[in-house]
Amino acid sequence: MPDFTLTNSAGVVTFQNAGSSISATVSGNTLTFYSNSGEASTTLSSTTQIKIASGTEFSAPITVASKISVTGGTVVAVTITDAATLAQLAALDAKTTGSLTYGEIKGTAAELAANAGGYVTDECNVTITDTATLAQLAAIDALTSGTLTYGGITGTAADLAANTDGYVNGSHAVTITDAATLAQLAAIDAKTTGTMTYGGITGAVADYFTTGTTMTANATKYVTGSHAVTVTDAATVAQLNVIDAKTTGVVTAAITDTVVNLKKLTGTNNAYSITVTDTSVAAADLTAIDGKTTEAVDATAATTITGTAAAILTAMGGGITLSADVDVIVSDTATLAQLAAIDALTSGTLTYGGITGTAADLAANTDGYVNGSHAVTITGTATLAQLATIDALTSGTLTYGGVTGTAADLAANTDGYVNGSHAVTITDAATLAQLAAIDAKTTGTMTYGGITGAVADCFTTGTTMTANATKYVTGSHAVTVTDAAT
Repeated sequence: MPDFTLTNSAGVVTFQNAGSSISATVSGNTLTFYSNSGEASTTLSSTTQIKIASGTEFSAPITVASKISVTGGTVVAVTITDAATLAQLAALDAKTTGSLTYGEIKGTAAELAANAGGYVTDECNVTITDTATLAQLAAIDALTSGTLTYGGITGTAADLAANTDGYVNGSHAVTITDAATLAQLAAIDAKTTGTMTYGGITGAVADYFTTGTTMTANATKYVTGSHAVTVTDAATVAQLNVIDAKTTGVVTAAITDTVVNLKKLTGTNNAYSITVTDTSVAAADLTAIDGKTTEAVDATAATTITGTAAAILTAMGGGITLSADVDVIVSDTATLAQLAAIDALTSGTLTYGGITGTAADLAANTDGYVNGSHAVTITGTATLAQLATIDALTSGTLTYGGVTGTAADLAANTDGYVNGSHAVTITDAATLAQLAAIDAKTTGTMTYGGITGAVADCFTTGTTMTANATKYVTGSHAVTVTDAAT
């Protein structure tokens, strides 16, 4: 029987009550402790820990796998048979007064390059478990003459293409952290059969096209998927459309052209710096072009912008830069608010035809837009006074619907506004004669409330009503008889 106890509970092996001249070995998954009086063994797992009682002295080094961690006691020496992490080495090193022998270290590139504890040294083999930068590879490589095993490499296009220390080789995957030229992509791609991951591409038109819209071999190969593309010099609409068709990524470029050509640009998420060369532009066209880019559109060459009031306000209020004194021509009927808003956006000439608004706003004419020969359309009911005021401001056509006023004014119809099919609203009590006079002037609806008059106005004789009384004393109209009635 051995003169010590060995227990294995919940993955923790406890070794205690030992004397001197103890040794231990690992064979496969079996850990065996020996003494002069006997031996004892236990089966290891990937998470086994060894607890060694304080004061135990070993006559020979313990040879263990890195998956075993010594959590107590003192060991004379430890030899590790597989790859250990820096943390495992540090833990074992803290439990021995003797040598710590190991052949391979594994860990992240950052940990291994930092080399806390100095374990990466001599002929130690190193395995990097994540993607490493070229600088990290060089730093680790300088610490040991052993084998350096790594998978992915990351860095700038310039550094990876230069490949100064030769780490881009074999089947190593490469991740490029910045925009690369097509030449750099081709150079890196030629050095490894591993996956090359890149985001942006940058280059001049000559890098992307041989002539016209015929792409170079490198452009055909690498302008794909969702890669962002930057064109560093002037490209044509046709060339940008070819690039846009090859990638869903953002295409960044500067282009100067006419409205007709710029409207042919495809895509809506590209960062085109667009300059419009036309001197006269339609607002709707500018807005269409603006929708093709996330950048501002420069239309400062335009001296005139035309279109509906709504289209002009959309163009002038969006991501389009126009000259501060651009002339504006409104092609449809505009509201006073629209004219004021447009006028505030330019010091140039504002040309418009028709104006529409309420009678009150048009008669007030605060900003003076009702003038000259501008046609005016009133959107609601107008008083005779408002119609006369507006009519005096312009020689243009005055279009209105309903007219409202007192019975006396409407019947007098001094300025002739009660005509045609205009609806009329009477604001006070009217005589039957006034109702008849107004009714004769328009085929529109006549709205009135009260009627007032003498008995003679209402009856011819006795209880026989006059024609006017028969016609207008109806419904819920209030009637006031001004003299004695039977």
